[in-house]
Amino acid sequence: MARRKLSKRHIRNLLKLGGGTSYGISLPKEEIEDLGWRAKQKLTVMRYGKGLLIRDWEPGGKNKRKKYKVQSLKHKSQSEEKEES
Repeated sequence: MARRKLSKRHIRNLLKLGGGTSYGISLPKEEIEDLGWRAKQKLTVMRYGKGLLIRDWEPGGKNKRKKYKVQSLKHKSQSEEKEES
């Protein structure tokens, strides 16, 4: 499979699974490795505004709704990166 261009790396397709009662999404390998997540790991999915917040599952239900500062997924252009260096 061809690699995605850097500018489209965070664009994903929503997949219908099995009998159509569930949906799935593939996540970038680099992001999963950075988070230290593994295959079959339990995660929580919570509604966050017009999107979803996916977090590591914590035993005892500690993943209650909290206020989170969500970082923008907008990537810097090559000219912006050059200006910073």
